[in-house]
Amino acid sequence: MSPRGERMKTALLAAVDLIERTQGAQGGWFYKPERQSEHEGSLTVCLVQALRAAREAGIKVDKEIITRADGYLERSQAEDGSYAYQIGSPRTSVALTAAAISSLNATGKYTGKAIAGGIDAIWRDLAEREAEGGRSRFPYYERLYLAQAFWQHQDESHFERWYEPELKTMLRSQDQDGSWFDGRFGS
Repeated sequence: MSPRGERMKTALLAAVDLIERTQGAQGGWFYKPERQSEHEGSLTVCLVQALRAAREAGIKVDKEIITRADGYLERSQAEDGSYAYQIGSPRTSVALTAAAISSLNATGKYTGKAIAGGIDAIWRDLAEREAEGGRSRFPYYERLYLAQAFWQHQDESHFERWYEPELKTMLRSQDQDGSWFDGRFGS
């Protein structure tokens, strides 16, 4: 391995160690790089996917960490199939639901009640939003995770149903310089 590869391996090992050490008792993570009683789903899904990427790069990841993260995500699912910002929170969204599904996929779960309920909730919530003329609060975050959740689903029709209309929406909203503008975050 080259010196650059060794530096990368050292960094990945340190990152995985930090992620594993800072997982909270509920199985999720929060915003400080330390073990906390607080937790939330949008950060948890990012760290689960980071662990999957590290594993794919050949770094050993503790299976117990993944099991606890799976449990966290599954406990954050509401009765209607959507996923909440935190366990017990009434705040759910299409974005959080898609993120939870794609993270469960990252841990090896591609089927089951949690996945099916989440996919159903996404379609229901997207239809309600369209009927009401609403928009996503976080359209780019939402698209990233919708693309993953639908692409990885065993039934390819979910991706096909979502992709064409979404592509048209994205192209219509693209600025001349190739960027997209968001009132809160800029181009």
